Amino acid sequence: MKINRLLKRLIVLSVLALYGFSTFGQKNKLEKQEQIKKLLESREFVFSPQSATPSSGGMIQLTTEFFLKINKDSLESNLPYYGTNNQSSFGRMNENILEFYSTDFDYEFKILKNGSHDISIKLNDPSDPDQINFSVTSSGYATVRVISNIRQAISFYGQIEAPRPPRDSN
Repeated sequence: MKINRLLKRLIVLSVLALYGFSTFGQKNKLEKQEQIKKLLESREFVFSPQSATPSSGGMIQLTTEFFLKINKDSLESNLPYYGTNNQSSFGRMNENILEFYSTDFDYEFKILKNGSHDISIKLNDPSDPDQINFSVTSSGYATVRVISNIRQAISFYGQIEAPRPPRDSN
């Protein structure tokens, strides 16, 4: 008898604990989704790529710290490039990197029915690249496709994050 009561109490406590953990996990998931949505709407976030996939090749794992920063009215890129350049390379400093800064671009943000987000950035200045498309899951993972008139397109996979505060020089 005592064993049955003890077993029943143990089962009830286990069920309550599992329910509590699942509720806690669901709450964290919803908070993360809301945080990602706010970052994308605010136009202040950093994309940190984990891999690159050129149009003419397989996936390449990235080990260095590359980034694509959106900061309200500016866009800064330091992404690697693997692919073919369609123009003469005379005068280009480094064809293996998509390094640029722009303040002249259009930012279009859409929330899809499944909770994911699409962002289309059209650069208006005559630079390279021409367009950057983001497909972002509600949990912050993103596929970014960089489209150019002078280079083959390239895709990146990584995460959306809040911008890091500047480091103190002390």
